[in-house]
Amino acid sequence: RLKVMGSSQSSAPTPAGNAEVKLDDINREIDVESWTKAIEYLQEGKYEDCLEKLNAASISEELKACSWISENEISFLQGVALRLRNARSLEEPRYETVENRKELQRRQKELKPDFKAHLKQLNNEILRTRIPRRSEGNSSIRLKNGRRLGYKMFGAPVIKDCPYEKLNHIFIFHGTPGSRLFCLPSWERIAVEKGIRFHVLERPGFGHSSPHPERTLASFSQDVLEYADANNVSRFSIIGYSAGSPFAVMCAYHIPKTRLSSVCLCAAIYPAPNASKSMNLFNKLAWNVVLKSRFLTYAAVKQEGMQAFRSPAKKIAGNIMGQSSYDDIMLMRYPEIVGLFSESIREQYADLKTGVTAEVEDYMLFRRAWNLDFKSKDEQELSSVHIISGSHDQGSTPEMAAYLHQNIPGSTLDIKENCGHLVLFGFFREVIAKITA
Repeated sequence: RLKVMGSSQSSAPTPAGNAEVKLDDINREIDVESWTKAIEYLQEGKYEDCLEKLNAASISEELKACSWISENEISFLQGVALRLRNARSLEEPRYETVENRKELQRRQKELKPDFKAHLKQLNNEILRTRIPRRSEGNSSIRLKNGRRLGYKMFGAPVIKDCPYEKLNHIFIFHGTPGSRLFCLPSWERIAVEKGIRFHVLERPGFGHSSPHPERTLASFSQDVLEYADANNVSRFSIIGYSAGSPFAVMCAYHIPKTRLSSVCLCAAIYPAPNASKSMNLFNKLAWNVVLKSRFLTYAAVKQEGMQAFRSPAKKIAGNIMGQSSYDDIMLMRYPEIVGLFSESIREQYADLKTGVTAEVEDYMLFRRAWNLDFKSKDEQELSSVHIISGSHDQGSTPEMAAYLHQNIPGSTLDIKENCGHLVLFGFFREVIAKITA
């Protein structure tokens, strides 16, 4: 039992867009045992027991009186328990280490027929599901300039010893194509275990976010700060994956260390002089020719968007099998990863013209000069930056990661041997450990 005393109204921090919960004057004992038990059940994977505790009306009445919890947080925990209970699998993806390249190629060849049959079945399941309406999800917030920023928030609920402000808040920047749906069920389980609240933010033109025709790489960092302020997040970390990494780099450069504690760049993109050295022929053509022309880029992305919307699982897997490293095929056997990419890009291309334009803008921004000089800044004022890349990544190459490392003082570089573009998924716990250390 917890003795809560007070004589004035207060309010618990709530996610943006939700009504603030006002608390009446209280001077009585409150039984919070049920809430604590619900958290324990959630962490132990006993989702049915967790929901049973939370669905009791008396518990909600008790919790309403606690200054460290709100009705919104109760709903948040119910959502966490339901999503984890309904998840197909909570297994964490792992790279299968095969050092011999010929052996790896032989395994891929043997796996291909069964894998294609598996993808066909998975693709049919995805196409049968209803496409999320653009008004659904964690919705969006309105920025000062009138635009909207889409997001999805998931992870650890508030508990007595760790109120909302003290959770580890981690912002995730999705790749391209992508959306706020960029998350795995196993990530939510890790978040509950570690006391982390994840926020997946959509860039302008993606999903719920309004287009921003005049945007730059640096302008998104201001959107991030506005989002953090609106959600009562005083300090946070960032994970930038693939096409999301350039925007994470900009945040590390422009956002002060007092707000941004650390950044992890996974499969990072940077227009390094030798960027295309390790790329395969397809990616070299895209990087050196197509992306230098807005017209060619728009035509290619539109065609990709139409194909991905009709057959998302097959398209995503085709990119991995035909254009990326052999290693990534091992991770694509996890249906959750295929589903993550498929649902995420279907959300992006729900409005084909807007989604294609947003993706093209991303690519155009990558190829321009970034005009960053980290070495002119005091290293003590910079957030810690960690860079992780796969040695066999043929899109976001190790050369890009090495060049970034050379130009960001105090950064760390970790090249994962025998790994490809999906390095974030194979080493997610390690990424979390780096940015929360």
